[in-house]
Amino acid sequence: MSNQFNHPEIRGRGAKIDLWDPIERSSMGFTVPDPVSLEPVDPEAMAFPVDAAVEFQTAEIQCDGLHDVHVWTLNGDFVAESTNGDPLFLPPGEYIFDITGPIKTYFQVGTTLQVVSNEAETSIFFGGTNTVTLGVRSFHTHPAGEIPVSDDPYSLLEAIPFLASSLKTLSPERSFPTFRGHPPQLVRTEDEAELENATAGLEKPDTDIYLEVPPDFQHLYPIAPLAFYLGADVLPSRTPQLRTPSKRTPFSSIDEPYDSAVSQLLQQVFFLDCITRTEGYFQVPLHEREEFERALAGHDAGPDALDFAALYEAPIAERIERYLEVPFEAFEHLLPEWRLTADVQPDADYLESLPFLVADLATIRCPDPTPVENVRETPQPLQDFFRDGSLEHPNMEFIDTPRADSLEQTFVGDSNPLDASKATLESFESRFDRSLKQPEDMEVVVVVNNEEMSAEGDIVSDAYRRFEETGASVRFVEDITSDRLRSIFQSNLDFVHYIGHVDGRGLECADSYFDATDCGDYDVDAFILNSCQSYSQGEALIQGGCIGGVVTASPVLNEPAVEIGGTFARLLSDGFSLRAATNIATEERLIGNQYLVIGDGEVRIVDGEDATPNVCSIMERGDGLYDIEIETYPNNTLDMGCLFTPYIPGVNKRYLTSGSIKDIVIDKSDLQNYLTMSDMPVKYAGELLWSSTLLERL
Repeated sequence: MSNQFNHPEIRGRGAKIDLWDPIERSSMGFTVPDPVSLEPVDPEAMAFPVDAAVEFQTAEIQCDGLHDVHVWTLNGDFVAESTNGDPLFLPPGEYIFDITGPIKTYFQVGTTLQVVSNEAETSIFFGGTNTVTLGVRSFHTHPAGEIPVSDDPYSLLEAIPFLASSLKTLSPERSFPTFRGHPPQLVRTEDEAELENATAGLEKPDTDIYLEVPPDFQHLYPIAPLAFYLGADVLPSRTPQLRTPSKRTPFSSIDEPYDSAVSQLLQQVFFLDCITRTEGYFQVPLHEREEFERALAGHDAGPDALDFAALYEAPIAERIERYLEVPFEAFEHLLPEWRLTADVQPDADYLESLPFLVADLATIRCPDPTPVENVRETPQPLQDFFRDGSLEHPNMEFIDTPRADSLEQTFVGDSNPLDASKATLESFESRFDRSLKQPEDMEVVVVVNNEEMSAEGDIVSDAYRRFEETGASVRFVEDITSDRLRSIFQSNLDFVHYIGHVDGRGLECADSYFDATDCGDYDVDAFILNSCQSYSQGEALIQGGCIGGVVTASPVLNEPAVEIGGTFARLLSDGFSLRAATNIATEERLIGNQYLVIGDGEVRIVDGEDATPNVCSIMERGDGLYDIEIETYPNNTLDMGCLFTPYIPGVNKRYLTSGSIKDIVIDKSDLQNYLTMSDMPVKYAGELLWSSTLLERL
């Protein structure tokens, strides 16, 4: 991978300071009253870890939009926060503060501090010109080394504890994604010399926590994310159990089957860490803590309360023991919806995918999939209504995996799943080979290779305007040849949206067909093939070098396909990942089950206006008030454990990302103000639309 950019950049443009993370493709900007000169400084001088730092002189800083601001002393003690537009004034002192956004920022000043915010901007005043040090840190991490492993399950058992070598802390703050890091990669080998020194240079945590499991892939794969998060050692045993200094907990006593028990334990510890950390660096009013304390006090079994201050200071093993004293059913309803469930075929062929799933903190299962004899086709299978003029396609065999209680679901194995994305090792590794680009160098190409489908081209042209607003290039091409289409997929592009026919010969072109299985060296990051039964062509693109894509499993009706294509494009341009955009665009649609994600479903093309992508459901109560429910979608930048603030009047507490935020009631005026903050996706009266459109109806 190119080393042209290996950390976020801080650039001055007159009276503007631009931040750019070329790996995550995230950007953020600040405005100052007068042009500034940025002087590089040692990042080590900052109190919190950063990748790059500069120093400059200014009396104030402004940032577009409403942002939260947290303030600490130079020793890291929490001082105060400004959230949801609340003003803040602090007397003269030495402070560190952050401004929430897609790039982690820390400002260090020695002065008074005043924060004034509204829907349009967030301003920080320093009481006169002062020296300001700005440090930035990427949310992106690379694997912390490599661990050679053989195909013997015992080799994997010995390697799993070292995945936790990337943890930056064993405190509850590791529930924040930036404190976890990316585990080392696992590399299959039979070289004895490499295996003898497999973990040289890596250090596993010393936690006094042990996970004892049978040494087979069926048990080792599901345990890996839990072992990583706990910093636990893994030992062979006939009986799967968790062992801490004063307690043994068989997984069978937690839940059945085994992988459900492992998932439950991971979610329990993670959730309670998120609450306990409010006694540390982020002493914020957390909604889930309030609800947990209320639920615990009203539950018949277990303790009436937890001493979170004492738990924060306790060793990790003792903290876990106290967590397990709380009955899971007492707070199960409060858990954030888990981001990702991964069904993994329990063979050695797929062990190298494990660190990437662990990095995503996925819950892992090894179910026995059920073959699907016939992919359910759309009712009224009349040829004239389909996208494809021909229904001649290669036969595809699919499997059905058990539904998961998570936002997203993926499959790793040699079968083709329905109702789940299919991930591959190649697509995971491509995360780190992704081209590092400036915003103005990003390119999207929309290919319309069938005149009868030009309506979709018209719809997506509006959706992709969001890309152009970032400086990216969006090109539309029509009726191109097979050579031209091959050239497009082999070009260094960010996204390709193909609209046209696909059959057993490939993607239809003006002169013939482009068959993706005939060549490789594809360099497009992501794509959608919005055509009938495009799975095999999409699979070939992934095997040839693309990172992720959206395909169809069977013939699709033209009119719904147009709607899905337009909605998908708009969601993608709002910062949703491939997998999240596909799930939302196809939800409750007649042909939605036929759209699948292949490769890495976490690919995003741009960051949205909101820090965490979300969909707002609005229900009119009939008394002039509205019920609001917000569904948040964590991603690789803002993952499980991050905080979310609904910028709604009267809502002055924080929520954990992932899943639904409920029980918010506002009047029409506040609703209209909320909808004007950004053009966000909303659900209203059974329809998915955007807030600018809804405002016209209210």
